[in-house]
Amino acid sequence: MACILASILSLTQHLSTLKTYPKKYFINQCPYPDCGKSGLWGHGFRYRKSDREQDEQSTLNPIPIQRLYCQSCKRTCSVLPECIPPWRWYLWLIQEEALKLYLAGHSLNKISQRIKASRWTISRWLIRLKEKFEEHALHFKSQWSDLGYHATSFNDFWTAILKKISLSYAMFFLNNQNVFVP
Repeated sequence: MACILASILSLTQHLSTLKTYPKKYFINQCPYPDCGKSGLWGHGFRYRKSDREQDEQSTLNPIPIQRLYCQSCKRTCSVLPECIPPWRWYLWLIQEEALKLYLAGHSLNKISQRIKASRWTISRWLIRLKEKFEEHALHFKSQWSDLGYHATSFNDFWTAILKKISLSYAMFFLNNQNVFVP
């Protein structure tokens, strides 16, 4: 499970917060289930190429991600801002746009042309969301009971979710429910 810091919704906001208030990225205890001890130390940074919207001259890459070290279990972890997905290259905002276009009936080729991700990448995003649909729906409906009316199809359900909250917040919510974020 990834550690995600809520309300950091853009890369510029992340960079600003990291510069002015780096302690915000520190967590109280080790996130590994077999440890959970407190006393994490700052352990430098790892870098991600998360800015896929800008050209080479104006890119914010590489994006620093604070690393933390647990002196008890001798492992490192990181806390990601809400805008950056744990295991994907494209920001949640871009993936949300792709999902909205898909739900509106656009083809993968049209979506790919619009958001600059390959149709295979977009297809993988959709396949993973569809595979986890039942599990995700269960957790969302536990929080927002009115979503039970939209549980009949993947398209109707995600359309209802995205009218309520952003995709980044939806994944933050699932992560906090100990659900694997695809």
